Amino acid sequence: MTTYADLRHRPRLDEAVAGYERMQARIRAALDDELGPFDWHRVRGATGSTGGHDVPAEFGTRTLALAPWGFAAPIPDPGWERARRIVHGIAREHGFTTPAVDVDRPGHHLTGALDPVLGASCTLGSQRTTIMQVVTGSHLPTGA
Repeated sequence: MTTYADLRHRPRLDEAVAGYERMQARIRAALDDELGPFDWHRVRGATGSTGGHDVPAEFGTRTLALAPWGFAAPIPDPGWERARRIVHGIAREHGFTTPAVDVDRPGHHLTGALDPVLGASCTLGSQRTTIMQVVTGSHLPTGA
């Protein structure tokens, strides 16, 4: 269970989101440089919710699924291992040190990593289309 003192040491939600958006931009740029270019677009808007399962509701925390980025094609099978290494390498620099889901089948790929300290997740999936999604862990809102 996360304590309120733990939450006070985390970045506020807007700060965490800004860092994750920079991480997503770096991942997109690296994938473009090495395997693309790709026609990236925001798939939909961000969605927020109250804090996660490890934080009491009375703490007033929020989580946010950042707007996912994607493009209307798969990453070709021969490039998937390179894409996976790019995602994990850049995500690791942002605290995503725990490997998560990993699917590697012809025409169906999914990889991800978790931030065990802040509770965030980062995933990249590729099948008919390609989608990158980052979900924050629980953070106090700005001003809390």
